[in-house]
Amino acid sequence: MLQFRVVLPLLAVVSVGLAASTHGQRNTAESYTAIVNTVVQGIEGLNTAILNANSKPTQANAVNLGTTAIHLVNVLKGATDSVKAGPSIAQADGENALHTLQNEEPTISHGLSILASAKAKLEALKVPEFEQILCQASKNIASETAEFIAASKGKLPASEQGDADKVGKNIEAGFPQVLKAYNC
Repeated sequence: MLQFRVVLPLLAVVSVGLAASTHGQRNTAESYTAIVNTVVQGIEGLNTAILNANSKPTQANAVNLGTTAIHLVNVLKGATDSVKAGPSIAQADGENALHTLQNEEPTISHGLSILASAKAKLEALKVPEFEQILCQASKNIASETAEFIAASKGKLPASEQGDADKVGKNIEAGFPQVLKAYNC
């Protein structure tokens, strides 16, 4: 249990430090689709961690869930920085990337619903600081998603901005149920 208390804050510091050290060093010619693909990988990683913690509620899986959620926060921060540093997003690139994100909406919605309903079994593990870390990560993922969409809208063609708004709101929509379930 001590491991969770020490490792998670340490990982958070290390991850933020790594994100800061790479700020401004990304390939500004990177396509929006490539940037979105890193976000999708982060979303799918979190979903897998949720499913694992739900189907096999162990302290190790709870710790992995916490670290994976923190990782997604940093992925979103990095994606936002990449969009801000990059050029305007071409129409086809924007359409393709937003379609990819739309396809992820059911994945994150399903995962967050499971996470909310798994509260009792995860809390029964008595992992120190689990609820606090999960609450903070959930709030940060929701806010960083909003930041990512706002940065994207600034670079997307006007015709794609409405779709970006819908995608962002749909991804963020699942988080209130988690925050309520865990008394955040």
